[in-house]
Amino acid sequence: MRFDACVIGSGPAGATAALVLARAGWSVALVEKAVFPRRKVCGEFISAATLTVLEACGVAKDFLALAGPPVRRVAAWAGETMVEAPLPRGVGWGRALGREHLDTLLRDAAVAAGAHLCQPAEVAALEKIADGHAVTLRRGDETDIITAHSVIAACGSWNAKGPFAIDTPPAPSDLFAFKAHLRGVVLPDDLMPLLVFPGGYGGMVHSDGGRVSLSCCIRRDVLARARARHGGKAAEAVLAHIRAHIRGARVALDGAVMEDA
Repeated sequence: MRFDACVIGSGPAGATAALVLARAGWSVALVEKAVFPRRKVCGEFISAATLTVLEACGVAKDFLALAGPPVRRVAAWAGETMVEAPLPRGVGWGRALGREHLDTLLRDAAVAAGAHLCQPAEVAALEKIADGHAVTLRRGDETDIITAHSVIAACGSWNAKGPFAIDTPPAPSDLFAFKAHLRGVVLPDDLMPLLVFPGGYGGMVHSDGGRVSLSCCIRRDVLARARARHGGKAAEAVLAHIRAHIRGARVALDGAVMEDA
């Protein structure tokens, strides 16, 4: 099949690009390797300024119906320190929504605009040809080739395999990302705290369905030390590391229960 554009990755960037191009009259292939709905390591918070983008995509109403409560205050928690401040008036309020919901909304909007969805399909090869690009798609044991004048790689910058793989040696300063959904967190509905701890940073926010999303990044070398000190799996050691170094997190997470892994 021949397309004007092939968009690889149906996260917010890829789905929005496919939507805009399809509305402009382009023939678009939207390629996504994962089956939706799928979870994603992400902070989930959508700023007030970004709501205009969701409105333009035609998904703002559904987003607001699913998202967590408006965030009106921000805080910084580091060590024993807990400070907070209100967000400026007149700028609107951001909300948080799990990526299993947000990505599905945007993907479906792109398809409704005319994008051709290839899901689940993984890009096995990308080749430059005379009038564009040949994209080899793998679907289970089968392969297929589509061609497109333009290719948009919206599949992230952390690929470990495939034509967009990043092959660099590991470094102590590499950042690893973690996310957990928690219930029973002692956190005001309108407050979003920034978490600052040795070797990393993160945040918490009320997301959809009564859940609180805790997301963070931590250095490779600090993660190794945390695992040696606290034991357990990597994510468990990260959570213990955060509790050990942030009083606000200890208070908020006392009695909280993690949802799934």
